[in-house]
Amino acid sequence: MIAELKALGFRLSLWVSPYVPLDSEMRADGEHKGLLLKAREGGGPALVHGFAKPSAAVDFTNPEAVEWFKAKTRKLLEMGVAVIKTDFAEDMPDDALPHDGTPAEQLHNLYPLLYQRAVFEATQDVHGYGLIWGRSGYAGSQRYPVHWGGDPGCTFEDMAASLRGALSWILSGAAFASFDMGGFFGIPTLTDPPSPELYVRWSQMGLLFSHARAHGHTAPREPWAYGEPALSIFRRYARLRYRLLPYLYTAARRAPEGVPLARPLVYDHPADRTTWHIDDEYFLGPDLLVAPMFVARGRRDIYLPAGGWYDFWTDRQFDGPRWITYDAELETLPLFVRAGAVIPMGPELEYANQRSWDPLSFDVYPGADGITESELTDDHRHLRFQLTVEGPRVQLVGGPLDYEAAVRVHRPGTRPAVGRLGQPIALS
Repeated sequence: MIAELKALGFRLSLWVSPYVPLDSEMRADGEHKGLLLKAREGGGPALVHGFAKPSAAVDFTNPEAVEWFKAKTRKLLEMGVAVIKTDFAEDMPDDALPHDGTPAEQLHNLYPLLYQRAVFEATQDVHGYGLIWGRSGYAGSQRYPVHWGGDPGCTFEDMAASLRGALSWILSGAAFASFDMGGFFGIPTLTDPPSPELYVRWSQMGLLFSHARAHGHTAPREPWAYGEPALSIFRRYARLRYRLLPYLYTAARRAPEGVPLARPLVYDHPADRTTWHIDDEYFLGPDLLVAPMFVARGRRDIYLPAGGWYDFWTDRQFDGPRWITYDAELETLPLFVRAGAVIPMGPELEYANQRSWDPLSFDVYPGADGITESELTDDHRHLRFQLTVEGPRVQLVGGPLDYEAAVRVHRPGTRPAVGRLGQPIALS
């Protein structure tokens, strides 16, 4: 089944917990080998009561237990599983006696980090890349991405809180973050789905964030469950995300330098005191500013920091720093491009590695006269580009590419001028 799914473009993620049911063979094997957290009294497993029925817990302070758990994880990955969802680990038995003697109350916050590290390293062993889908964490968990923000309610208030939480996590040192698009718990009944309008707004934000994930309690989170126009709007933003993959991946490759993919405005404008308190907008990479809508339709105030900004949808231009009031129907997510940006765009894809991202095209948003540089990186190449703006003349050069890539030069009040990489483009 895993192979069949892969052939269709699906990658399988499995939901895993560090807790071991008492009636399982794994518990019997782990207890026999001394690989589970022991209770201070009685010598039996220390029990976790935080989820479902009481369970034992793997002792990640024991190197043999770590290898035992990694071996089981590697077996799943070798079957073709792409990534492990490392859920839970925030519950720690108070009466535990860990292998290395760490007091249980001190191990409590460290436990999810040890658990996620084991799975991350096992994934590296099998696939050559490190990736998990984790929730709980501790200082240092940013070394083992990606994390999402848990189980919010299906409300616009929870949507806003999820963004605040993700941006706070990023300011704490993480390069990536995510959340459940649409919310997790139904309101007023746990099994209720989000409204189509909430699903659309949350998906617009999620599809233009670090990592996108539609997930919920029991009601479906697939976009076709929400009818029209939700399905068409979701498709529009999913296609945009995939076309932006060259831009997103290039920005993501700066994570080892400590530069997050999505980040609050204050990260790029620390001297601008207005940005210190803005938690409902963010940058996606260096050149896109996203201002989610926390109502179905209507208007919101948006702060644009210093510099020039283009409305992504209309090419209307603004000069910051300034506040603007923006009206947005359900199909529109307020999205702005920094003046001077060169946005590399790939072809339309059904999934990320369906085919090469070539042929690339480039969307240019001219700023002031002068020369600016940009780059594009994927797993096989590093390309450099130079944009020259001289009054009504624009030229983008660089590469190397073995084809003449299309270039679209955006300008307010009229259609983009179209040309080719390496050739001057007249704007009048």
